[in-house]
Amino acid sequence: MGRGASTFLELAILSVLRSKTPQNGYQIRKTLSSGCGPLLQFSFGSLYPALGRLEERAAIEEVSSSNGESDFISTGSITGDSATKRDWLKDLVPQRAFSSERSGRNTKLYVITDIGLKLFSELVEHVPLESERDVLTWLSLIDEASIATAIERLNDRITTLIEAKRTKSRTTSGSYSSKSKISTVIDKRMADLVDDEVEFLRQLVQSLSNNEIQGEVTSANFRKDN
Repeated sequence: MGRGASTFLELAILSVLRSKTPQNGYQIRKTLSSGCGPLLQFSFGSLYPALGRLEERAAIEEVSSSNGESDFISTGSITGDSATKRDWLKDLVPQRAFSSERSGRNTKLYVITDIGLKLFSELVEHVPLESERDVLTWLSLIDEASIATAIERLNDRITTLIEAKRTKSRTTSGSYSSKSKISTVIDKRMADLVDDEVEFLRQLVQSLSNNEIQGEVTSANFRKDN
């Protein structure tokens, strides 16, 4: 996973933990999969290193819960409870960690710290937005308090795209006679994609400015008051 993707994952983790509710790695992944869908794809292999990096930076801290007992819901039957708890534990943690759970070790739960809240705000302002996918992922992670930042950053993205298109146009003007048909088609398609993204971003800015997007693409999707 590249640095850009890692930064997005760290932003996503902090977004989830801003709920103030302690969550383990499985719960964080489940929340992100539900909230971001295919926009932010990752595995336990990338999630846990990201948690480790945030913990080293004191952005999150660990609290303990004995095997996650507080989250287990009884079925009302001894046999049912035994089967349900076995399956639940397997889902709760990565398979390779399941043996340690059976041995009685505690499940690691994480909460965000004041440093983490500050880092979240910094990442919202500075995480790279280099594609439409980046923009959509980023919007799914920010909250309504970040609307002004969102408008500013989207306008910056629009300016960058328009300038990049102008630069590309200047460097290719007059050279089409020497270019292959394939290259010409590719250049035309890239220009169309830029136009499509610019139009999409302008519509987003207009919607945000009119306060028409409330919780639909924000981390309010992830969080509920206790």
